Amino acid sequence: MKTDRITLKALDERFAFIADHGDKLNPPDGGWLRSVRDGLGISQREAAALAGVTQQAFDQFESGELKASITLERLQKAAAALGCEVVYFLKPAEGAGGTFVTLPERRAKGRKPTAKPAQRQPDQRHAEDLPVNLL
Repeated sequence: MKTDRITLKALDERFAFIADHGDKLNPPDGGWLRSVRDGLGISQREAAALAGVTQQAFDQFESGELKASITLERLQKAAAALGCEVVYFLKPAEGAGGTFVTLPERRAKGRKPTAKPAQRQPDQRHAEDLPVNLL
């Protein structure tokens, strides 16, 4: 499979913002769903009604986010109920040289990029778009 370096360079350019602001994109201690819900001042029962699920299901959404076991479909459903959307991204692993462009070079040298599975990497658009109390 031939890798298009222009595409990898473009990915690096997109990632530049995240690299510069990554500390602000880390999830809050209780997770994004709970933090947004709390910030809106609504209960799990209210959020569940907005999502069209039971309170127990919404509780599972929140705990699933913390365990990194929630599906994107469920995360999107819960986020939409809170007036949000899910945006995610991939980033090169620290041991992979830190850029997308270096990933093929490392593979060619016989070294697989290694990454510890993150607990979760939610992706919000821009830190300045987030409510201040969540940062």
